[in-house]
Amino acid sequence: MCESIFGYTEEEILFKHIRLLLPKKAKTPHLFFDEAMAGTHITDSYKPGKLSSAVRKDGRELMIELRMSSLKFNGHKSIILFIKDVTELVKDKQQISTQIKKFKAIAWQHSHVIRRPLANI
Repeated sequence: MCESIFGYTEEEILFKHIRLLLPKKAKTPHLFFDEAMAGTHITDSYKPGKLSSAVRKDGRELMIELRMSSLKFNGHKSIILFIKDVTELVKDKQQISTQIKKFKAIAWQHSHVIRRPLANI
């Protein structure tokens, strides 16, 4: 799955730090990951994950949804990441939001500009 989303093989990504997938241009450290490693920010599986930008091996950016869970095994703490590519979903939501704004402008114009002269007749 990591190969289809990020372009890395399992051998290239397994046991690597999550920052490998973060954009280099990020101005602030991703505290979400640091908190997760400290165990202070674990996402319940039924709650929506955190949206974040990520970068593929080829340098292209994408939007991902992250869910994290902690696991203790033989006294060692591990973090399991569940990552979903939501790039298209985010683009679709932005497009819908833009269309809604346009429709609201048309509705306002229809109710105030066009109907006003008719009401005066």
